[in-house]
Amino acid sequence: MIKKIIFFALLYSCFTWHCCHAEEICNPECHPDLSCKDILKPGQVCPSALAQATLNTHYQETMTVIPPSVYEFGEAFGNVKLTKIVITEIEGLPPGIQWCKNQEDFPVTEPNSHYCCQFYGTPTATGEYPLKIKIKPYFIICFHCFFL
Repeated sequence: MIKKIIFFALLYSCFTWHCCHAEEICNPECHPDLSCKDILKPGQVCPSALAQATLNTHYQETMTVIPPSVYEFGEAFGNVKLTKIVITEIEGLPPGIQWCKNQEDFPVTEPNSHYCCQFYGTPTATGEYPLKIKIKPYFIICFHCFFL
């Protein structure tokens, strides 16, 4: 039991003290694609591949995000129900491309809420750019919860 308490205390401190660069809120606001479906319930990003950009030509593309409802800790601790996620960083963008999101955090809802990120700018280099989306998950941990 002590190991679990220490683990969750360390995990909580990592999530709350982790400093991240929050991107701006889109202005004008982006609009998520409501036809995006979370079929297997791990969360979803649509489209799975963004449209191809052209060198030195303005680019703008919207990515729809459906946050996952659980965070998998593995066999030792199982799954934890998420309350929201915050996208803290998107790595691997081509030079000249920036991103924004339609709100600071993405609460987990049932039925699923759709949120969005937008990629925009003028690419200044050619190549293939696999993206890595970093999120900060939020969840409630209750060791001794009493409900009346």
